[in-house]
Amino acid sequence: FLGGLAKIILNLTLIPNPSIGIYGAPIGSIACQSIAFFVSFYVLRKNLTFKLDFKKYFIKPLFSSALMGICVYFIYEFTSQYLGKISTLLSIGLGVIIYFAAILKLKVFSEEELKSIPIVGRFIKN
Repeated sequence: FLGGLAKIILNLTLIPNPSIGIYGAPIGSIACQSIAFFVSFYVLRKNLTFKLDFKKYFIKPLFSSALMGICVYFIYEFTSQYLGKISTLLSIGLGVIIYFAAILKLKVFSEEELKSIPIVGRFIKN
C-alpha cells in the first residue's frame, strides 16, 4: 500500500513537471518497489525465526544488477554500430549471463538452494 501510494504521488507530481516529464514514471516505479521491498523485508525479519541477511539478499543482488546494467550498456553501445537491432538481443542475453555469474561468484545462493532450481540443479555435480 505504501509503495503504491508513493508511486501515485510521485507520478502525479513528477510527470507534469516539464524538467522531469515522462522520466517521473520510472522514478515513481523505483520508489514504489523500493518501499515495498523495505517494508516486506522489515516485516519478514521481525516475524521469522531465522535471520535474513541484508547483505546477502539486498547488497549483493544490487551490486550484481548494477554490474549487469553497466556491462549491457557498453555491450549495446559497442555492438549496435555493427549489428543493428540484433545488438539488443545480444546485450540482453549477455546481461543474463553476467548477472547469473555475479550472483554465483558472490555466493548469494548456497549449493543446496541452487540444486533446488530445476534447470540449474541439473548442472551441479553431487
